[in-house]
Amino acid sequence: TDNKIILFTHSNGAIRMDAIEPSIPTGIKSTEHNFSVLLQNKSIYVITPSNEKTTFELFDQESKLRKRIPQNTWMSVSDLASGIYFIRNSGCRNCKAKKLVIF
Repeated sequence: TDNKIILFTHSNGAIRMDAIEPSIPTGIKSTEHNFSVLLQNKSIYVITPSNEKTTFELFDQESKLRKRIPQNTWMSVSDLASGIYFIRNSGCRNCKAKKLVIF
């Protein structure tokens, strides 16, 4: 497999892009993907159950890294266009990303 996904849209045809949500391999249990995201007034706040300092990466739909967001810190996203983004723990490459819609 080439880790590509194809998205079909109503108005923009089909888009082929890199998959940024790799699944956790069988037999490996990971808790690094346990986090919550608050979105308020074009700002993001990431909450984790861990006290360990962690940074999160925010990707656009084309898998382009748009921001690095430290946990427990409000980060403005007012410079980003409205749309769908994906956020994941930067230290956990095998964890799934969460979808985030910015208005």
